[in-house]
Amino acid sequence: MSFPGVMPRLELHYDKNNLQAREQYDRLKLFQCQAGEEPDLIVPIGGDGYMMHCIRRNWSRFTPFYGVNAGHAGHLLNDCATLDELFSSPLKLHSMTMLYCQAEKETPMGERVLLSELAFNDAWVERASGQTALIRILVNGEERIRRLRGDGALVSTAAGSTAYSKALGASPVPVGAPLIQVVGNNVVSPAEWRPAHLEQEDQVEFEVIDCVKRPCRCYVDSVDMGIVTRLMVRSSRIAGVTLAFSKSCDLQHKLYEMQFPNRL
Repeated sequence: MSFPGVMPRLELHYDKNNLQAREQYDRLKLFQCQAGEEPDLIVPIGGDGYMMHCIRRNWSRFTPFYGVNAGHAGHLLNDCATLDELFSSPLKLHSMTMLYCQAEKETPMGERVLLSELAFNDAWVERASGQTALIRILVNGEERIRRLRGDGALVSTAAGSTAYSKALGASPVPVGAPLIQVVGNNVVSPAEWRPAHLEQEDQVEFEVIDCVKRPCRCYVDSVDMGIVTRLMVRSSRIAGVTLAFSKSCDLQHKLYEMQFPNRL
């Protein structure tokens, strides 16, 4: 993606609670598109979490996102030092599919309610009380774990593999890799279970066992869906995101740094 002979139209968003994000916004605001204009790029300025929230609000516009790192890790963001390349070099594009998540809740009257959400990073269930969670895990309708005992379980996209999934012990994978991850949270049993990589087309279900005594909450990209009895996750058939990166942004190098930390 390049803009030969023209300046790209940018739609800027920045984290109002981040001073560095404001500084980078001031640096770019001359290129802010006018009201009513369609931007070439949506530019979230902040941390990885801030970009995730911008994506959730704007994915349906199908405009590439060029994230600028004004946070800490910035796994999926461009460094501030490379901003000049936005106007001088072709951009690298990575497309990825979002997750379609359907949570099932039960009302006090015993009625079943279905809620749906889209996730860029991940969706998970976790215990909502002092009791250990009991979760049945199915893949494509087939039982894979009859009774997981632990704090919860998570499904992640490749993009989300550098976030909560990594904190739970899964290995990060390249952006845009056609897979999803299934990861346990503080698993007591089965003790030998480790994070699993599944095909992007696979469907995962978490069924909460004994949900009255052992209630679980559901989160989709950190959005609280409340107490649930079941969570179904699969790749969306319509929702996708394109991320844009400067020519010098080396995503593979970032991946190596995460997998082989050299700091004691």
